Amino acid sequence: MRSDNLTNRKMIKKIEKEMEDDITKQANRLIKDFQKKSLDPIGLNEKYHAKNKKMTYEQWRKIYPMMDIKIETKVDILQTGVSE
Repeated sequence: MRSDNLTNRKMIKKIEKEMEDDITKQANRLIKDFQKKSLDPIGLNEKYHAKNKKMTYEQWRKIYPMMDIKIETKVDILQTGVSE
């Protein structure tokens, strides 16, 4: 268990950055796994199709596994402390 001083703004920023890095890494790994398995649980097909109306489902299935998809995250710790 961490015992960092969460009243120190620098420490909070450090923890936010560590969380962002970890979440981004896990999300990107998950997306790659989805692509390998041709799964689209987050609905990227619908977003892509909205901008490319002529694209067929078969075309999507061919390009989806090769798409370069990057996830970026932003973590903001708004409050710290203990509540009852």
